[in-house]
Amino acid sequence: MIKNIFKNIGPGTLVAAAFIGPGTVTLCTLAGVNFGFNLLWAMLLSIIATIVLQEMAARLGIISQKGLSEVIREEIKIPFFKWFVTILILGAIVVGNASYEAGNISGGILGLETIFGKLILNIGSLSINLMSLVIGVIAFISALYWKL
Repeated sequence: MIKNIFKNIGPGTLVAAAFIGPGTVTLCTLAGVNFGFNLLWAMLLSIIATIVLQEMAARLGIISQKGLSEVIREEIKIPFFKWFVTILILGAIVVGNASYEAGNISGGILGLETIFGKLILNIGSLSINLMSLVIGVIAFISALYWKL
């Protein structure tokens, strides 16, 4: 019986499991506490935008049998515009990944602060949260380890 349940789940569960992390839970909790139901319009807009973008990406991949970077390389002929689009996409990837990881680190920090309390180092007027350094170093070492 359990095998039949897992056969019908599909890749959506894996994507959701990879996407929903401590940053997502933390951000959604704080947004719910601070804004209540006032941000439901943003959720509706983001769901529609995600469906449209995923559908467009799927059509591009199915029809052309190529990824986005290959299509940009082949279809955009003007060198300046090609570089502009490439830099724009790379910038969006870097900013998006940095924001996503910052959310995960923030969620991890809040979880650790719940267990251990706040560990803040004050150096003059500078205040450093030691948990952020610990989580950041762990994330950095993990990234290096898994890339090797």
